[in-house]
Amino acid sequence: MKIQGIYLIIDPTLTNNRSIFDIASWALSGGVSVIQYRDKISDRSEFLENSFQLKEICDSGEIPFIVNDAVDVALLTNSYGVHLGQSDLPIDYARQIISSDQIVGLSNDGMEQAKESEHKGSDYVAVGAVFPTRSLGKSSRIPVGLKKLEQIVNRMLIPVVAIGGISEDNLYDVRKTGVASACIVSDITLSKSPENKVKNLRKIWFDY
Repeated sequence: MKIQGIYLIIDPTLTNNRSIFDIASWALSGGVSVIQYRDKISDRSEFLENSFQLKEICDSGEIPFIVNDAVDVALLTNSYGVHLGQSDLPIDYARQIISSDQIVGLSNDGMEQAKESEHKGSDYVAVGAVFPTRSLGKSSRIPVGLKKLEQIVNRMLIPVVAIGGISEDNLYDVRKTGVASACIVSDITLSKSPENKVKNLRKIWFDY
């Protein structure tokens, strides 16, 4: 599976008024490993068209493109996979819609959910928020923290992606937990130079 390294979520509400396609292209130039498209404001037709364009950008760099929530869009765009939340379409139904070679990732807030997601057949689990964050709409939740994150990593048989409040300042500590990937949003998308930011993050990740 190609879910590893620096995993970027692109959200049209977190771009500093720049194009999501520019953000994706800059991040790709910087060496990002995975791009997920999350969009809660666009209508369905715009979401689909944007997904096709982002998929094309990801394909040009031979990196996985993940669609958030919209299983039908994942199928239509032939994305690498779909990422679901705990309240989204259940994974067994999602599997009936997407093709057999597409993956499914699930969001989780702790050990119990992560193990249950693994049991349900998730290909990877995203765990967080690791640190306080507003990017995920989870500012009121108690952060998982690094110690619990490492415990989850050690118990899982599938890749764990850390998410929530991760930045250049704390990425090294996240990397030490043994996660397969670190999902980063605003530290990249709101930075002055997303390309240089990704380069810095990659250096931390791969120099560990």
